[in-house]
Amino acid sequence: MMQASTTLRAKVTTSPNIALIKYWGKYHEELILPINSSVSLTLDPEDLSTTTSIEFSDEHKEDQLWLNSERHELTKRVKKILERTRRQAEKYKQPGEGWEKKHFKICSTNSFPTASGLASSASGLAALVLCLNTLFDGLYNEQEVAELTRMGSGSACRSLFGGLVQWQGIPWEYIKHPATEEQFQQLSKQCIASQLISEK
Repeated sequence: MMQASTTLRAKVTTSPNIALIKYWGKYHEELILPINSSVSLTLDPEDLSTTTSIEFSDEHKEDQLWLNSERHELTKRVKKILERTRRQAEKYKQPGEGWEKKHFKICSTNSFPTASGLASSASGLAALVLCLNTLFDGLYNEQEVAELTRMGSGSACRSLFGGLVQWQGIPWEYIKHPATEEQFQQLSKQCIASQLISEK
């Protein structure tokens, strides 16, 4: 078992995706469930990419986000992802080892201009969740990775895959008949991305 003083490190590279068929609104704001399905093309990481590295250590006094070597405030959604991961890791990987004293240092770099219309937030959120999952040796299964990425940024779930990707929208019957809380949880599992055609 790892000791509480251990610093964990991981590094992941993803690519932005370009929407060919866009989604036009959210059925559920918090879960980011899209009203309609969308299709995108994930770009080649040799052309455009986001590389994210994470340290989890008690040497860091607070969670930090560095983007292209500049410190940025953590968004509310990113904070939720980090807190959920911290709780999950303490519960399933190393209970009772004082992980509340450890914090994340996230360093992310884009090989293309940030906030230039090239979906840097999509590749960034996908890289964040994949890197957290790598950091804790597969803490989340594929379904959970997809859901958590989507809750960070809707289109980010499409950057989990290469090639042509579809992000599933809600079934049309829910437009006329609002979902119950139980149905929302089921929809959250359904409204994820999947690869249609690989990049090969």
